[in-house]
Amino acid sequence: MKTRQLRKWPFSLELSSRILIHAPRQPTWEAFRDIERWPVWSRVCLGVWGVAGGPWRAGGQLSFKLRIAGVSVSFSVNVIEALPTQRVVWASTVLGLTATRTFTFDGHSGTTMVTDRKTFKSPLIPVRFVYPRPVIRLMTESWLNDLKVESERLAQ
Repeated sequence: MKTRQLRKWPFSLELSSRILIHAPRQPTWEAFRDIERWPVWSRVCLGVWGVAGGPWRAGGQLSFKLRIAGVSVSFSVNVIEALPTQRVVWASTVLGLTATRTFTFDGHSGTTMVTDRKTFKSPLIPVRFVYPRPVIRLMTESWLNDLKVESERLAQ
């Protein structure tokens, strides 16, 4: 798994993590798209609710609770783009901070590279100085590892 920090200016922060999953894109997508099962296979996701309008379409909505550094944090997001088996983009804004998360699923020769890119922007908060990058990175890598295990299980 490779994680890197991109763009370093005060009002924006971009983090990107990726993992190679030894499963075709379809079972990887199936594990991801079945949001109701995230709490079953993910050590990070504690719950899912408020799934409106079939979440994997532009305009869909969902809410979930994640464990971040031992603390339970709730998120409600709006889906901006959803291309099944290829790409999902969602965003949320809280206290002037907009977070956008993009998942891409690139399949090749029976494997899938999943990239999870997060962009945080604020007109007032110097995000790169105050956002807990190591904590977010650890949560993301844990979630991606759990997705890998579930996807590979589904592919068997």
